[in-house]
Amino acid sequence: MREYIQDPGIKRWYGDDLVKLQSEVLEPLQGFFSQYGNCVISGCEVIDTGIVGGGGPTFQLNPGYVGIMHADGYKIAYCPGYTGVLNNATPWYLTIAKNTISAQYENDPMGAPGPYTGDGAYEYVCDIDTTSGATPPSHPYLTVLHAGITPRFDEAVFAEQASAWQTATINIDETGGSVTANIYYRKLKMMNALEIRTDFTVHQGATFPENLTDGIPTLRTTAAIPLAYRPGHTTPFVLNVTRPEYALAQLGGAYIYRINGVVNTNGTISIAFEPMFNTAQYYNIKCNVLVPLG
Repeated sequence: MREYIQDPGIKRWYGDDLVKLQSEVLEPLQGFFSQYGNCVISGCEVIDTGIVGGGGPTFQLNPGYVGIMHADGYKIAYCPGYTGVLNNATPWYLTIAKNTISAQYENDPMGAPGPYTGDGAYEYVCDIDTTSGATPPSHPYLTVLHAGITPRFDEAVFAEQASAWQTATINIDETGGSVTANIYYRKLKMMNALEIRTDFTVHQGATFPENLTDGIPTLRTTAAIPLAYRPGHTTPFVLNVTRPEYALAQLGGAYIYRINGVVNTNGTISIAFEPMFNTAQYYNIKCNVLVPLG
C-alpha cells in the first residue's frame, strides 16, 4: 500500500495522488465489510419514542453507518437518522444513493484552457425510504422494523462463518435394534470446527442381537456428511448421559455417564452405546460439542 509523506517544502499535488490516497483506505475497508453483505456497521438503533399519533407509533432511527451493495459496488455510507411513524406492515428501507458533486477545472477534458466545470466527486449516502410501504426497493436494501435492523455487523459475521444446520439420520448398524435418531451439525468456518448436537433415547430393544460382530452396539449415520464437513483425521467426541441410574453397563456393573462418539474421515459419524435389556429401563444421550476439522 502506498503511504504519502511530506518533506519540508512545497510539493506539487496531482489529482491521481488524491484518488490513490482515498483508495488506500476505502478499498480495503469496503472490501472487508462486503464479505458480510448488507449490514449495520455501527449505530442505527431503532427506538420507540412512546408517541402514538393518528398514523401510528412513532420511532426514532439513530444515526450510524451502514454497508450496502450499490450498482458501483459495495459502499459504506453515513445514515443521518430519522424520526417518524413506523409500522411493521410498512417498514422503512435503507439504500445507497449516489450524488455527483461538481468541481471547477483549469482546463477541459481536451486540454483547452478553462475554467471548466466537471464532476468533482461521487458522494454515496444512505437514503431512508419511508414511503415505499410494503413494496421493497428493487435494488439492495436494509429493512427498518420495530425490532431494529438486521443483520448488524456482529450478526452478519456469525451468519457468514456458521453454515446452516444440517440433519443426518443415525441408526444401529447391526441387524435389529430399536435406536434411531437425528444428529444435527454445522460448520463454523472461522474456527474450522464442526458443531454437533443430538438428543435421543436408548430404550429396550427386543431385537438386539445377542452377539454383535464387534461386541459394541454402534450408531452410525446412514449417509456420509459432505466433504467440506469432514475432519482431516478421525476425531472423537463425548456425549453426556442423562438419567444415568437407568444406564447400567452390562459388564462391570458401573453406571454410564458418558458415551463416546467419533467423526470419521469418510464422513460417517459413529456413536457407541449400551442397549437396555429391561423393558422399564431407558436413558437419554445429549451432546453439543465442537469437533476440530484440522
